[in-house]
Amino acid sequence: MIANEKCQKSSEVVDNCKVEKSVAIDDTMLLILRKKRRAFYQHTCLLSVMAAFTIGLAIGIFFLPLIGLTSASSKSTDENNHNVVITAAQHNPLKHTKLHKYDFNKLQNRNQIDFIENNNNIKNPAIYSSVSFISDDNSVDDEKYSGGLETATNEFILNNNGKVNNNDYAIAGVTVNVDDEISHAVIEENSSSSNSNKNMNIEIQSHEQQENSYEKENNETLRRIIDDDIYWGQMIENRIPNGFAKRDTEDWQNYLHNNVTEIIKIEQGCGRMQNRLVTFSDGVKACVRYRQNTDQIQGELFSFFLGRMLNITNLVPSAAAVIDWESRLWTQVKQHITESQWKTSRPVVFTKWIPDLEPSGIPEQFRPLERHMNKNDIWNITLSDGGKPSQILIERLKSKYNVNNDDGSDYRRKLMRKKKITLNDKIYDKLIELAQWSDLIIFDYLIANLDRVVNNLYNYQWNADIMAAPAHNLAKQINSQLLVFLDNESGLLHGYRLLKKYEAYHSLLLDDLCIFRKSTIDALKYIRDNNAGELLNELFEHTTTSEVRDVLPPLPEKSIKILTDRIDHVLQQVQKCQDMYSNR
Repeated sequence: MIANEKCQKSSEVVDNCKVEKSVAIDDTMLLILRKKRRAFYQHTCLLSVMAAFTIGLAIGIFFLPLIGLTSASSKSTDENNHNVVITAAQHNPLKHTKLHKYDFNKLQNRNQIDFIENNNNIKNPAIYSSVSFISDDNSVDDEKYSGGLETATNEFILNNNGKVNNNDYAIAGVTVNVDDEISHAVIEENSSSSNSNKNMNIEIQSHEQQENSYEKENNETLRRIIDDDIYWGQMIENRIPNGFAKRDTEDWQNYLHNNVTEIIKIEQGCGRMQNRLVTFSDGVKACVRYRQNTDQIQGELFSFFLGRMLNITNLVPSAAAVIDWESRLWTQVKQHITESQWKTSRPVVFTKWIPDLEPSGIPEQFRPLERHMNKNDIWNITLSDGGKPSQILIERLKSKYNVNNDDGSDYRRKLMRKKKITLNDKIYDKLIELAQWSDLIIFDYLIANLDRVVNNLYNYQWNADIMAAPAHNLAKQINSQLLVFLDNESGLLHGYRLLKKYEAYHSLLLDDLCIFRKSTIDALKYIRDNNAGELLNELFEHTTTSEVRDVLPPLPEKSIKILTDRIDHVLQQVQKCQDMYSNR
């Protein structure tokens, strides 16, 4: 029995040992699991904190400034609690707070300080990073600040008198003592903010008044430059050089026909091979145009007549004569006439010699890709100091393709408010040149002149630089900026025969021209209403001698009909421009 009891005891000990050993193993495993779980929780918390920090940072940097959430929150707080919350997101760059009285060495967590005071007028200072101003009543609810804020922030509680409460407030375990200097700085900020508001309002009003004044003066200046949306105004008309008046033409015709002068010298010059530069006994000079075909002499003479009827003063005085060895005009140069291979009894045109001429180029408004001139182009010139139109590419593309019917007027209107137009000599010279080109385009279209701009346009397909070269048969008088329209012999006859080939080039400039000289258009309407052919032939009868009329026929009926059609086309273009730009 004793042995059996020992065996039993021995068995119990073994079982106990096994149980204790098993319990120890379980405790160890549980401890390991708890450590792993704790480590997992720690990592999870760390990742959560990092994620929350990242999301908060992203919201603070990108999201809040975009939607103005801080402003909305401030407004809601002000309406419900009569509090004003101003954060760094509401920073006004026009105002800067001076906080030289603050002793920031006394403060902890300077980037997260909340100022609590009762003045609703305080504005956001530029120096506060994430500072909030919270207005409250005289007493502060301790419960509100005893754990209601989850972020570690320091709060300074000010009463209505601007003084700091004597109590120390512990927020998230941080205790801060406040000096009275803070209240003085805040009061100073309130005062400076109020003054800044007044000064800023005065400044804004003054700026608006200045802009309104600029716009009013600029509009008045532009109305003096462009009249009725499509005509050159008196400011430009008064500055266009006088050119050659009707009296100059009459004096030149009398000078040739009174038989009191004679040619003493003939020499090469004046363009074509058979043209000659002649000198009279009194020193006066002239270019003499000689052609085998009389239609070119007709073209030169009748083109001049048409220009005079249109009041275009850019045409040099011209008159027709007949080569006659027996007349006093030619007696001294018979040998020179033979050397020039001129034949007797041939009509010629005498054009007065004009010294001090220089070549003249084509304005960029009429070159390919920028070929147009209207009141908007003139406005752009005046608003950009005479340079190229100051429009960004998108504005120019909108204007070209009429995107949303935007012709750049909004852009010009804004520019007119920001800047006062100052018309200097450079701008005046540019506008004066363009005004004369208005007449040149109409004149060359009416007579179908091949030897000026059409010559450049036609050759552009082979030479892209030709539009930057001087225009053919166009000169500028150096001392007056007067454009001189030379050599119009292809007009009205020879040019009309070649319309099928060149009409596209003739129309190219006219169809993009929308600003004219009113005197020219008025004269054109008169010519249309009173039969252009009759007026030209009547002028031919009254200004030439019988000897000229014997060898030079009047303008053919076919040419008169074509001219009438082209006059109608020009007037239609004027009406189209009126419809396009009126009141725009």
